[in-house]
Amino acid sequence: MNYVYGGQFYGDADITARMDTWYGAGVEVVFACGGGIYTSAAEAAVKKNGKVIGVDVDQQATIDGTYGKGVTVTSAMKGLAATVNTVLTGIQNGKWDSDFGGKLATLGLVGTDPTKNYVQLAPTTVYNSTFTEANYKSLVADMYNGKIKVDNSSDVTRQLASAQLSRLQTKATSRVNYHNKIGFRCFHLKPFFCIIWYTDKSVI
Repeated sequence: MNYVYGGQFYGDADITARMDTWYGAGVEVVFACGGGIYTSAAEAAVKKNGKVIGVDVDQQATIDGTYGKGVTVTSAMKGLAATVNTVLTGIQNGKWDSDFGGKLATLGLVGTDPTKNYVQLAPTTVYNSTFTEANYKSLVADMYNGKIKVDNSSDVTRQLASAQLSRLQTKATSRVNYHNKIGFRCFHLKPFFCIIWYTDKSVI
């Protein structure tokens, strides 16, 4: 598991060099979370046939349009359309003061339909025989229905047990979700978010 705090929202030669090292050492996928910081991950990815995960919106057209078709496997999207529609509908119904004004909200899943949620994978996600779109929808439904519990704790001591990750000096959020033989381990240290996508959960 590799991680780095980018400290900025754009790519540069130093971050690209770090990504070159990652991909050269066998990293398959990098999730670059921080605006235009994806450029460094993508520049390094194309040298080693690596992949990139976009962030905030569906970045496939942007990343693949610049670095080549197939570089982007998915994007972790904020449900901007769902959020705007919810707020505008609330304003129309006179609920601004009661539901939104002066309030801080953590938005997530509102149902089993991924397109209606405030967080979602991009519609251009590249699925395969071991992780299909049906599998994704099933996972979303299981999370919404409580069958799969997602811990949003940022307690490093409890969440990160390995010696390497214990060197972190800041809090992070760890996730491990398995479906068949696909494993994702994620660590969120804004503005850079990286994951390695393994095909066998025994390596995590």
